[in-house]
Amino acid sequence: MTREAWVQAEEFFPQELQILRRFDVPMAAWQVYETGRKIYRELKQADRAEHQRRNAEAAVRSIADSLRQMSPCAK
Repeated sequence: MTREAWVQAEEFFPQELQILRRFDVPMAAWQVYETGRKIYRELKQADRAEHQRRNAEAAVRSIADSLRQMSPCAK
């Protein structure tokens, strides 16, 4: 992607975050955060990229925790 495309993607990213704030959907959240990490990495915004990486990691942990709770082995 060109730098211009990454800048345009950054412009839309806050809208994705707004949706995540309204709905608890960890399966979508980790993908949105990972996309944010890629956007900020490409735009050389390391602090923001790291923040999104941590958010993605937390979403993946949330998914794993919910699967553990559903597992018959967890009881």
